[in-house]
Amino acid sequence: MKTSVTLFAVLAMTGAASAYAFGPGKNGPFDGARTPPSIEEMADRQAERFMKMDLNQDGQVSREEIEEFRAQMREKRSGERADRFAKADANGDGLVSQMEMKAAAKAQMVKLDTDGDGVLSRKEARKAFGREGMPPHAPAES
Repeated sequence: MKTSVTLFAVLAMTGAASAYAFGPGKNGPFDGARTPPSIEEMADRQAERFMKMDLNQDGQVSREEIEEFRAQMREKRSGERADRFAKADANGDGLVSQMEMKAAAKAQMVKLDTDGDGVLSRKEARKAFGREGMPPHAPAES
């Protein structure tokens, strides 16, 4: 029981920090009209994350499931990072220069900027991250 309470507290803090970090701002994909999520919305997001961690779908999360979930996420991110590194290393020398990194970042932004206006809109960002058609703050569907 203590593990469940601790886990929920950690997840709640993580969600709150994410909401703060991706709140309104001039430089992000959001236009400043975004409001922080409600407590209910944050709880819904955490419930969704809990369901993803409940690998055997028994309605409970064990320490082993959390570790397995984390390992799966690390493996996924590691593969994605390796792919991005290989794409950024334009000359294939095993190193990424500042010029190569800037070119790779620009190419990625151009790819995401589907209307070609030079700005990543909220709609384009949501589409890029698999949340297209969802209202702001709605938990992703599993």
